[in-house]
Amino acid sequence: MPPPPPPPPDNSQAILAKQMFEMNVSSTLMTKCSGGACHNGTGTSPVKFVAASAMDMYATVTSYSTVVGPMFDKNVAPVLTQIAAGHFATYTPDEIQKIGAWLDQEVLARSMGQTTGSTTTGPGQIAAQLVTEWSGCMNLQDWNQTGVATAMAGLQSTEGPCIRCHVNGYENFWATDQSERMFNQLTTASEYMGPYFVADLSNMAAPKMIVNMELLTKVANATTPFIEHPRFDINDQAIQKLQQFYTQTMAHKTGNTCAAPRLVN
Repeated sequence: MPPPPPPPPDNSQAILAKQMFEMNVSSTLMTKCSGGACHNGTGTSPVKFVAASAMDMYATVTSYSTVVGPMFDKNVAPVLTQIAAGHFATYTPDEIQKIGAWLDQEVLARSMGQTTGSTTTGPGQIAAQLVTEWSGCMNLQDWNQTGVATAMAGLQSTEGPCIRCHVNGYENFWATDQSERMFNQLTTASEYMGPYFVADLSNMAAPKMIVNMELLTKVANATTPFIEHPRFDINDQAIQKLQQFYTQTMAHKTGNTCAAPRLVN
């Protein structure tokens, strides 16, 4: 007589984490992070982690380290820290407690090696893979010759050139005429690359990196959520140089001439 089959793996803690998200967290994110808060619908910026279907919310949200952090640590997870920093929405104390409890449960489940059984790569992982690869495709010689850094530093807004505020990466946006310094920041930290280049997942069959024109246009025109930002010309030669550098970088990708990824976070 053959031996009995092994018992199914114990995924009870992971199942509980998913249930906590669906019962206590998903409705809060749908209410606070969609609509005017920008994280649903089409487009690329900011990250669209509010799925169109409630059934897809858990897999989508947990795929983005830019939402839940790399380790689901409630002390650093952007889903909590960005709100605590006053970025565009607020949570009630009860909502904060429930999101924190869910993140704690995710930490417990994952520390035990438990999952809900899904092996599908989510949009967050796909975006992260594209960004990581792009960091190696960006070439310093192309960057210097194109003159993106100097052009962005000198881009004139209604309150002066961009370098005036962004010389040291204020609000995660770098604009300095120190070309190599700016290049190093963009290629080693995804939060600094993001305002310039972003993953486009609108066609999941062919995801790709694009210039983050959606974000740059919102900032240039001082539209939500950047209504207090000085205006500038989105057709300025600095943006044209950025597009030129993008074309050169994409040529490295399609020609398989990228260097090893430089991203460290």
